[in-house]
Amino acid sequence: MDQFQRDLLNITADLNCGATLDQVLNRFYQGLKSHVPYDRIGVSVISDDRITVRSIWAKSEYEPILPGLGY
Repeated sequence: MDQFQRDLLNITADLNCGATLDQVLNRFYQGLKSHVPYDRIGVSVISDDRITVRSIWAKSEYEPILPGLGY
């Protein structure tokens, strides 16, 4: 098993152990940077009626993170 697979298994273990979404996404941000080059990631959700997209989580090497949460 290579390091990438181990990192993915650690993220999966967090999910299975009841980690919060914030904890899992932080682990994802830190754990996969050595495999996939990025300096920011974000998560948005689409409303049930598919009209609204809302930012719920973001992490970046730079501040401030734009657009902000809830955008």
